[in-house]
Formats: sequence, structure tokens, C-alpha cells
Amino acid sequence: MPEELRLGGVLDSVEVPLSDARLGNEVWLCDGIYGKWESFPVVGFGQPEFNRIAVEVDAPNDRREVMCPDLPYVAKCDHGGDYSWNRNNYVHGDMARIKPRGQQVAA
Repeated sequence: MPEELRLGGVLDSVEVPLSDARLGNEVWLCDGIYGKWESFPVVGFGQPEFNRIAVEVDAPNDRREVMCPDLPYVAKCDHGGDYSWNRNNYVHGDMARIKPRGQQVAA
């Protein structure tokens, strides 16, 4: 298998609730265009200022509510040192795949 398509460290990753993500955690994200997995460090929490990311949650009485929580974002697409501007830098979903915390580079 070509090296760029190998899963490598993704297989050793740990799945944690997104709410447990911390600054410096190395989060695995899959590039939807190339299908390649890469890890990026979490560098902040928030929402893109002009492009809010809605998250649906289950609510009482089988209702769904939409929230815009402070999501972790990673150092992927840079814009003058600001990573919060691009929604592709944000980790989506309920769970995140991270490198085991003992194997991560210090932030």
C-alpha cells in the first residue's frame, strides 16, 4: 500500500469525547478530498466568527436542539497565525480521535 494511504498512527489513536479535548492534543482528521489522515495540534476553542457551526443535540420529548458550543480547532489552515477563521480547522462530532496523550508533542 502506498505510504500516503497507510493509516499508521490512526490505528493507535484513542477515541475521546470531544468535550475532553485539550490544548496541545494531537487530533486526527481525514482530508475529505484525498482521503488521507493527518494529525494536528489543538490550538484553541471557539467558533468561526462569520460561519457558525451548528451542532444538534438530543433534548427531552424527542426534540432536537441546535447549539454552537466552543469547539476545538487545530493548526491546519493558517491565515496570518489565526486558525479560528476556517471551519475546516474545527473538530466536528461527538468524539475525537487523538494520539495517546503520552505520545503527543508538548504545546
